[in-house]
Amino acid sequence: MFSLPILSTERLILRPLSIADAVSIPYPYPDGEAKRYVLKHTSEQQTGYFAFAIERQLESDLIGIVELHNLETEHSVADHMVRNSASGKVLQKNGFKLEGLLRQRVRKWDKYEDVKLFSLLQSDWQNNTVLD
Repeated sequence: MFSLPILSTERLILRPLSIADAVSIPYPYPDGEAKRYVLKHTSEQQTGYFAFAIERQLESDLIGIVELHNLETEHSVADHMVRNSASGKVLQKNGFKLEGLLRQRVRKWDKYEDVKLFSLLQSDWQNNTVLD
């Protein structure tokens, strides 16, 4: 069975998402949906679709989730809802470049929302220095 590594920095830990995390991720999921989300992502690890829980090193509290797909590609893409500017800052800090706006791309709570699309070339990643 394949298992994801645990990655850590001075401030953060990235570890495999587990069913125990479901209670810590109610937003934006209604009752029961967070558990389904976690189960879906943990079962997809064999297909190259990975989800990591992000924790603070000192507090060990879940502060987010990062999903990774098709890790061995020349061109990686990521997106975030426009209202979530903090995610955009994380992408930029890690070398992603803004490609554009996908209008009304995601439907949340019966409302369509715009998404910002970013990309990262393998050559960009190799030349990038990430500051923690």
